[in-house]
Amino acid sequence: MVPPSTFDWDAFSNRLFDELANALIALGREEPGPVYVVALWGGYRELGALLSLPLLAVNTEARGSPGDGGFWCERWSPADWAYDDIELSSQALALEQGLTAEATRGSVAQWRETERHYEAVLMDVVQRLHAVATEHLRCTPDFVCFIHAADGTGPDVARKTIPAELFATLFSVEVKLKQDKQAMATRPPAEQAAYWVTRFGAFGPLGTEDAQEALVALGPDATAALVATLDDPKVGWTAAMVLARMRLATPSTVAALRERAEQHLWHAMALGMLGDGAWLQTQSPSVAVRGLTAPLRAIASGDGPPPKLDYAPLREYLATADTATVELVEQTLKPGSSYAGIVASDVSAALEGLTSSHAVIRWHAASVLGDRALGDDACEAILAALPLDDPHPLVRRLAALSIGRWRASARSYREDLERLMETDVDEHVQRAAKTALSML
Repeated sequence: MVPPSTFDWDAFSNRLFDELANALIALGREEPGPVYVVALWGGYRELGALLSLPLLAVNTEARGSPGDGGFWCERWSPADWAYDDIELSSQALALEQGLTAEATRGSVAQWRETERHYEAVLMDVVQRLHAVATEHLRCTPDFVCFIHAADGTGPDVARKTIPAELFATLFSVEVKLKQDKQAMATRPPAEQAAYWVTRFGAFGPLGTEDAQEALVALGPDATAALVATLDDPKVGWTAAMVLARMRLATPSTVAALRERAEQHLWHAMALGMLGDGAWLQTQSPSVAVRGLTAPLRAIASGDGPPPKLDYAPLREYLATADTATVELVEQTLKPGSSYAGIVASDVSAALEGLTSSHAVIRWHAASVLGDRALGDDACEAILAALPLDDPHPLVRRLAALSIGRWRASARSYREDLERLMETDVDEHVQRAAKTALSML
């Protein structure tokens, strides 16, 4: 049970504002103007661990590029500005440490709740900074102050602190893009799908990323257009990837992907993500391994939830595979190749994977169980099962690192990790145990 919070969010907000305001006032004494933008950006966040303060950035018209490329152009990118990281006082570190202590004093749910509070504070602070900037800096008439979110929400987050009329002027690219999307959404679904597949391979507004999201949202109405695009030598793989993301294993979709599985990497992987394991097991190693390992790799997640964890198709394949094929599987799923995350409902399957006779399945399971987001309810069972004595060094190494990622919840395993660090015959395992200890 996490004790009630005593963190003073009002005091934190005011102290953070003072830090940022004082930095802007000090910059104003340097007469850097005319200034057209101030932004909070960057910072580092690690679930269950650090919540850092944002960076403070300012740019001048003299250093700003033309603003005709939309939100993501250099003019609005803090990393490219004259003052990309304005130094704060030594007191900022104490603020960051206090914030992180509040975030990490309990469960993952506590960390996420702290993050939500923190985001609200940042939004309030950046609005208050606008007045400080216009008073102490020489600002242009169209000056703006906003939070620069680096993910796809960037324009929407910025819009919250920029007057609508000014936003429409400065970010006309984004405004038109939104209008075009709204207009497209009024057309018949089949017509929408036919248009969006033509945007595969295109960059910028209404490009590949927008097309993929729109097609996934269309669901079954997009299937025909996607299947018709599978043969395209340039973007057929994108169509296969979208079909996999949609998780719609219709007979026509599966048949079309099977027909092309030998020629295209993503077609085989899509079959694996659509659950066509029995067919994949009968194919050549190049097709079978691509497809059967795909649901276990990060490519299976994309921006949506990962597929349900199921080692059975790969386990059955490995049971009769020759040495060369086993090595191909192990190379495909080697540590560092990036695995799909799992959710709480997958924990039992991952724990079962730790008992597999195949080392590659054991090391995959050991790695994906090192996620604090799986929840406090699963923590004890996971930590007790992670095999620090496994006969395979890769399993021991990944098990140690996963224990470390549970941080404070795994402190009772300190002696086990110390023993591993001191006595394991594999130097890579020793280093992993040392790293895990530092994480506790």
